[in-house]
Amino acid sequence: MKKIIILLAFSLSLFGVDQSQNSNSNQDYKEDKTVGYNKSINVNNSKDTSEDNSKTKESSYTVSHDLAKIEQTSALIVLMALEKTGIQPFASCKVLTRPSLPRDFDLSCDNGDGRVNEGRCNFLNNAANSNFSIDKVTYLDEELKGYFACIGLYGALIAQDMKRDKFSAILTDKELLKTFRFFAYDLENSDCRLNGSTTHIICGASTLNISPKPDLIYSNISLYSDNTFYGYSSSVSRNKSKRQANSFSFSKSKKKSKSNAMAKSINTNKSTSTAISKAASSNLSLSKFLPTD
Repeated sequence: MKKIIILLAFSLSLFGVDQSQNSNSNQDYKEDKTVGYNKSINVNNSKDTSEDNSKTKESSYTVSHDLAKIEQTSALIVLMALEKTGIQPFASCKVLTRPSLPRDFDLSCDNGDGRVNEGRCNFLNNAANSNFSIDKVTYLDEELKGYFACIGLYGALIAQDMKRDKFSAILTDKELLKTFRFFAYDLENSDCRLNGSTTHIICGASTLNISPKPDLIYSNISLYSDNTFYGYSSSVSRNKSKRQANSFSFSKSKKKSKSNAMAKSINTNKSTSTAISKAASSNLSLSKFLPTD
């Protein structure tokens, strides 16, 4: 036994034995735990209602009356009075109180005793269709021109009254007087002729329709007619107009908007960290048990 120990000691001394024993034990434990919870709710409700109603009612009513002034003009009444009172030249013209007819100018086939001259009628018809000169069919051609002039004068005086709303037996309106003088000059220096009938006479630029309501035209201007004198109309126009308009407009707009927003956020962060550290250290030395010699 002693021998074994000595051998063992000898062996250990060869290696310079200083035996130490270290023992370390480390243990780490760590746990991280994170829990996240997010919840978001958005609710949008939108309602838009629009309503437009438009109603329009319109009515128009017009009444027009044209009244011929020729039967009501004060100038005509005054002219008739001048004819009856013997004032010249109106008493000789007699355009209103005794209008001339073709027979007054020997342009008819009346014998004057109630009988008809057939030969004269045929001649006048042929003469009218052939546009004979008046002096070829009657000796009263100058009287016919005078009647032309009377009607022209009457038309000018009536037109003057219409323009001024005041009658005058003297023609003083410059515009009307100028037209009358052109007409009278042309009439005096022109020949007259029949134009298709014994009632339709043309003298230069003037045309006369002989009738109880004579019609005189000069250079396409109506000097005397039922309601026009020297281009001026004697018609009085009365217009009555009624217009009714009803407009109804209705607009309705309704808008409803609802927005509900709910946001819920839950964040849970759980962190668990566990650290366990265990250390054990053991130092063992045999040298103190070994003999030194």
